[in-house]
Amino acid sequence: MKVLIVDDEPDVRSLVRSALQYARVPLEAIEAADAEEALAAVAAARPDIIVLDLALPARDGFSVLEELRRTSDLPVIVLTARGLEHDKIRGLELGADDYMTKPFSPRELLARIETVLRRTTRPRVEAPRGVIEAGPLRIDIGGRRVFLSGEEVRLTRTEFDLLAELAARRGEALPHEALLEKVGMAHKRNAYPAQRALGTSGANGRRTSPGRRGGSSCVSGSPRRSACSRRRGRSARGARAPPVRVR
Repeated sequence: MKVLIVDDEPDVRSLVRSALQYARVPLEAIEAADAEEALAAVAAARPDIIVLDLALPARDGFSVLEELRRTSDLPVIVLTARGLEHDKIRGLELGADDYMTKPFSPRELLARIETVLRRTTRPRVEAPRGVIEAGPLRIDIGGRRVFLSGEEVRLTRTEFDLLAELAARRGEALPHEALLEKVGMAHKRNAYPAQRALGTSGANGRRTSPGRRGGSSCVSGSPRRSACSRRRGRSARGARAPPVRVR
């Protein structure tokens, strides 16, 4: 597994790299000294987790985290000297999985890395391996690829897991809480990252769902448009989200 260490201080990168040698599973260190190097390494090396400093030259770590979360659910642990409450809140709201301040214990950092990796790399989808086809939608479970009318649709890891789970259980009404449990996000269901993931996945799900008709933005097994309107009304009033039903 690969760990991307993003810090402009070589000594800090060296300390983190040394700590990785004591991990229970082999961890390969990849290093970046600034925001642009970090984003390039994410695309080229495809790390499994990022240890991210906030005080980077030119662009700070917040901008890296914000850009990363537009397209990826890649786990991120913030490691920074910024220990003020509003910095911690901002980092977590932008989607960080953990937040640790300097000076730090290498052993504690390693324990946090291993904990996040255990949580985010466990098998998430219980759908059978193979291909699920529904109208113009084709989901390659083994290859983790989605095609709509022959064209590939790019999804984040969480979006793919949600779509695969819904497609594998067509015809069932699935509560949002159950979906979170299925894709391993129950620990985040009251946090911003989970809300963002579900919102994004819902949008992509509506775009790719074979049950969509006439441009309706309501995901439901009910053929009556009025039912969709009532559900949108309840959501607008802040009521508990209804179960998602997929044809």
